[in-house]
Amino acid sequence: QAGLSAEKKRVLGLILVYNPHRGEYDERLLLGAV
Repeated sequence: QAGLSAEKKRVLGLILVYNPHRGEYDERLLLGAV
């Protein structure tokens, strides 16, 4: 599970970089995942 969680964070991190318009939304997902 830890590996999957790290992978998700990597993917979401990339999403934040490539989709600045949705950065706030994706950031909320990261906070919610934790």
